[in-house]
Amino acid sequence: MHLLHHFFLILKQLSLINSTGSRIGWAIVKDSHVEKQMVKFLEISTIGVSKEAQFRAISILETISTNSCSTNFFEFGQFVMAGRWKKLREALEGTDVLQVPDFPPRHCNFKRNYNECNPAYACMKAQEGINLEEVMKEESIRVRGGRTFGCPSNHARLSILGRDNNFDQFLNRLPSIFKRLANSKF
Repeated sequence: MHLLHHFFLILKQLSLINSTGSRIGWAIVKDSHVEKQMVKFLEISTIGVSKEAQFRAISILETISTNSCSTNFFEFGQFVMAGRWKKLREALEGTDVLQVPDFPPRHCNFKRNYNECNPAYACMKAQEGINLEEVMKEESIRVRGGRTFGCPSNHARLSILGRDNNFDQFLNRLPSIFKRLANSKF
């Protein structure tokens, strides 16, 4: 049962890091005949899976299982997200053209203590009259506009769950976004 728990835990962890579509699978099979049929089925059904998807799945599992990751996957995720939020807040410091909300510490049922909140999405706000989704689109940054969530168009939601290089590219584009927002006519 302990081994089975780890298999389900891997599935949950992949869901948490937004990698459920990476085609990682496993099974516990007692019957060798059924196992052979399953292996044959997997060989046939994965013929069209790209090498990139296979390498991505491997890298996800390596990150979770290596010693470079802390002993607890959730602590690792919290560490990564805290670092990204720190970088984002530092990049936004001193500007009034783009803002993100502050989050008070919240109780964590997993760790049974209070932790800083580091959400997976940054809900950003620009000055009134600016369509933030359009500004971000012009800078080749994918966001979901505020109207999708019942907010004004000067709000947008950015996922900060992606790869490190994608997040770093976003941070590098912020000065250009600041200029565009500061020069926007509203």
